[in-house]
Amino acid sequence: MFSNYTASKYNPKEFDYSLPAEGVYTVNILEVNPPKEPKFGEEKVVIKLLIIGGEYNGKFIFDSLYSLHRSNALVNISKHRLNGYCAALCKPKLTSITDLIGGYLKIVYKHRKVDDKVYGDIKEYMPLSKEEQESIFADEKDIPF
Repeated sequence: MFSNYTASKYNPKEFDYSLPAEGVYTVNILEVNPPKEPKFGEEKVVIKLLIIGGEYNGKFIFDSLYSLHRSNALVNISKHRLNGYCAALCKPKLTSITDLIGGYLKIVYKHRKVDDKVYGDIKEYMPLSKEEQESIFADEKDIPF
């Protein structure tokens, strides 16, 4: 993809790195990056979600789950959140964490402030209604490739 690439002027201000507003979003799970090996006693999975529709259409939300961490509370929260993904996607069993890829669901997205920084958190995972599913997949049929 980057063979024979000629760089143009870099302007970091041309990209919008802001968080989406708090709200309920329909998302598609684009990527799940499973851990290769534990680092610093932590094993983290990063889930990349794409917002579908609305003002933030095409914007990404990232979610991190820990299967190993020095804080057992964080591991338990991660298990609870993974259960949320499974319930919303109607997948009670996963053979691999990557089985989540391609799934569509709705999330409740909130902001959390720590010191002077604001982070995004997913507070709830919900399945799509039949009508929402039909709408998404009808739109995909219109894609010209």
